[in-house]
Amino acid sequence: MVILSGIDGLKRTLDPGEPFNEDAYQLTAGDRERRGIEVLPGTLGDAIAEMKRDPFIRKSLGDAIHDMYVKARESEWNAFCRTVTPWEIDNFIQSL
Repeated sequence: MVILSGIDGLKRTLDPGEPFNEDAYQLTAGDRERRGIEVLPGTLGDAIAEMKRDPFIRKSLGDAIHDMYVKARESEWNAFCRTVTPWEIDNFIQSL
């Protein structure tokens, strides 16, 4: 995928921009926005939604692999969302 992204950038003569040697997570949201730094998806659910919207990923993987991968990650995300974690037990149930 990384190689295909590089080839795509070369074909479209994209400018990668200047190197960025700071910790983007230490910047304020306003500073990141001014510098054009996007934040990665915060959850697997958000990442799946981004992947489904990206035609480059579908084209790179092919329809069958893309759909199979998305389905597997959606199943993983749904299982995670239904799981009660020790943190939830400690903070919500034991405090009753």
